[in-house]
Amino acid sequence: MLNFFYRVKNHCFSKVEKMVSSLLKRKPSWKHIKQYNHAEAYPDRYRNIMIALKKDFFPVLKNKENAEVLDLGCANGWFDFEICPYVKKIDAYDLSPHLIKTAKRQSKEKGIQNISFFTQDIASISIKKEYDAVLCMGLFTCIVDEVVFLSTLKKVHSCLRAGGIYFCKDSLNKNITSKRDQGGYFHIYRKESEYVKAIEMVGFELLFMRQLSDTIFEQGMFSGSYVFRKI
Repeated sequence: MLNFFYRVKNHCFSKVEKMVSSLLKRKPSWKHIKQYNHAEAYPDRYRNIMIALKKDFFPVLKNKENAEVLDLGCANGWFDFEICPYVKKIDAYDLSPHLIKTAKRQSKEKGIQNISFFTQDIASISIKKEYDAVLCMGLFTCIVDEVVFLSTLKKVHSCLRAGGIYFCKDSLNKNITSKRDQGGYFHIYRKESEYVKAIEMVGFELLFMRQLSDTIFEQGMFSGSYVFRKI
């Protein structure tokens, strides 16, 4: 009977070890996403982010006709296509080669000349020039590691010209910070007050905040957009 117990225990531990090993080795699915339509997936957030673009972002972007913009985590370029008619140049980066391929194809089909798309891991990106504005549209929901979160914020600050604008949106939480894994898609809902404080601490002042989701979800989760100025 005792031998049977040990055999069962060892079998269970073996199954758990294999499961944990599989989870640790699994690549996050957002790197392999091939299709993305923000307007269809989140119609309320898309509507409200367009309002934020017109009422919060453009009014504080100085000399926007000559502005150079950096987009980190651009997905298929959906947001870049909205702003490119009003600015001089956009450099857009994303980890997914599939989404970048789609962005380049759509850019060509639309006859757009002022956006350059690149495949790059944002955590290891080296930015060599200065910009008038930086966009991070949902990027930090995907960056779970706090060290990478803070180092990327510092990169954003360092590549902005004096008085430059940082425009971001993320899924956050009013009450706590929580992490989730949905089928290999690892993401984090940071506590809003801590999220804003971290951005301010690297050298930004908050100008505007807008709730993008029409409701506050379970356990305080929501989507918000923020406009900061480099100080």
